Amino acid sequence: MSAAKCTQNAIDLAVFRIVVCVVILLSADVHSAVRFAALPAEMQHGLGALITPQLAQILHVVACIAVAGCLLGTFTRVCALVSLVSLTLLLSVPIGAGAIRHYHHLVWFLAILAATPCGDALSIDRVLAVRRGRMPVVLPPARAYGFALDVVWLTVGALYFFPGLWKLLSSGAQWPDVMVQQQHWKWAQFGRLPGFRLDLHPWLLQIGAWSVVVFELGVLPLQFLRRTRPWLILAALGFHLAAGAFMYLPFVSLWLCYAGLFHWTPA
Repeated sequence: MSAAKCTQNAIDLAVFRIVVCVVILLSADVHSAVRFAALPAEMQHGLGALITPQLAQILHVVACIAVAGCLLGTFTRVCALVSLVSLTLLLSVPIGAGAIRHYHHLVWFLAILAATPCGDALSIDRVLAVRRGRMPVVLPPARAYGFALDVVWLTVGALYFFPGLWKLLSSGAQWPDVMVQQQHWKWAQFGRLPGFRLDLHPWLLQIGAWSVVVFELGVLPLQFLRRTRPWLILAALGFHLAAGAFMYLPFVSLWLCYAGLFHWTPA
């Protein structure tokens, strides 16, 4: 891939920063993590066992302030780093208590933001830098912004690839049957049935089950073709809508972040 093709506008990375921060601030998992610290010590394990209820409250406040700072673009990368550390500690509490939570991607995205010039656009840092003559009024596309978003795409690809690979390694040809068992377990957990049951339609079940594997394994290689990336985002939205409809697993905090992966400006 040529250097020109790796370039991207600072605004594209900034939009991703804003979207991720908004998702974190609206995430129920982030705000409910504090109450897990009040569970009995016997139920706490790992890093979460070291975090007291008082410390959890402090981490929650620090994380919210830092994420808001990153959102507004005030000391952007410092705020991203503080958000990363505080949320890593805070979100370890529910995991240590045995709760199954799928929010690791939010921490990964913060790590990428903390290591990249995500505050070069749509930020207070940018306004102040221009006024002080430290940054040009018009920023040209640069490899740093394109590389940062490429790393995000690789992270997204990994989020899908390894679950898809594990389905093949652990279940093999029996994966459709395993998916039915997972659906039944989710229906029992939530105490309700979906409006349309795939398990009553064997052919649709087979198509749906193997489509999941093909999609999950295909995101990682297909993302290297930038022209296919918008289609991958649309396919991911369809995937998550189906997971929400048939298994009550919408993963809203993940697919909302994809709004920041579209090209908002020409590279």
